[in-house]
Amino acid sequence: MSIHSTIDTVRRAKRSRVLMRAVLTTPAGDQRVTVRNISPSGAQLAGVRGIAANSDAIFRRSAVFAAARVAWIKDDEAGLQFYRELAADEVAGTLPVPPDSAA
Repeated sequence: MSIHSTIDTVRRAKRSRVLMRAVLTTPAGDQRVTVRNISPSGAQLAGVRGIAANSDAIFRRSAVFAAARVAWIKDDEAGLQFYRELAADEVAGTLPVPPDSAA
């Protein structure tokens, strides 16, 4: 087993591609960001400003609050790695509700 097999396992978690708003709380303050994809282990965000890789953050969307590490930064995009995996219902709770199922 190589060191890369653990990383590959985490990165292969099912990601839900989305385009929704969330709040990222960092030492620099709160900022509204766009979530590009989310999985139980992390999220990819756009619209990120003024934070550094390897810093701590709190991801907030709906009723979900998740402590995370900023795994990478490129331009205004960032990858978060949650400190604990989100349960399937927590990930589902972050996703937008389709208009036809709101009945």
